[in-house]
Amino acid sequence: MVAWLLERGADASALDYRGNTPVQNALEAGRDDIAALLRAAG
Repeated sequence: MVAWLLERGADASALDYRGNTPVQNALEAGRDDIAALLRAAG
């Protein structure tokens, strides 16, 4: 799903209500695979 969203222009650096990036949220959830996708997207 994340790859699909990124391919369609989702902002990989958007901040959530806590000020966290998607990479931070992925790492917090233990999803290193998702964090890697987000990092690659910039």
